[in-house]
Amino acid sequence: MITLANPEQVLEDEIANGATQKDVALTLAFALRDRDRHDWPRMMKAVMGRWPKGRERVLGMAWKRYGEWLAACREAAHE
Repeated sequence: MITLANPEQVLEDEIANGATQKDVALTLAFALRDRDRHDWPRMMKAVMGRWPKGRERVLGMAWKRYGEWLAACREAAHE
């Protein structure tokens, strides 16, 4: 499984370098998968700083990707 050592910094760097909402959502989905303690307020501040009205959209995309990953894991476990 791919994990991010510092998703907060990755996300901030992505935003600083012009990443799309879809790109940032994927980074957030990886952070959700890690189950580690992350600085979620810091990540949300970065998202809201770039897209003041787009936080819900970015989070929705992240949760969707996370859900797809969970579904794929369940399916693989039943094969």
